[in-house]
Amino acid sequence: MFIYPNPTQDWIYVENTNSNVPISSIRLYDIEGRMIGSWDPDHFKYYLMMNKYSDGMYFMHILIDGKLIVKKIVKQ
Repeated sequence: MFIYPNPTQDWIYVENTNSNVPISSIRLYDIEGRMIGSWDPDHFKYYLMMNKYSDGMYFMHILIDGKLIVKKIVKQ
């Protein structure tokens, strides 16, 4: 799994490199646990525009083949 750039300013790139299964869903949560973004890409690679979100820390939940991966994202 590649997620970059992190920290980010405008966009973030998510790529599943660990299996032949596409990314099922991506959810973005703020530091207080509120879901603020939701995408269902059904692709191996996906770009997310982050410029509409305030600077700070976020948590990205990525679902691939029924497995949840959680990553910390910093927006500057």
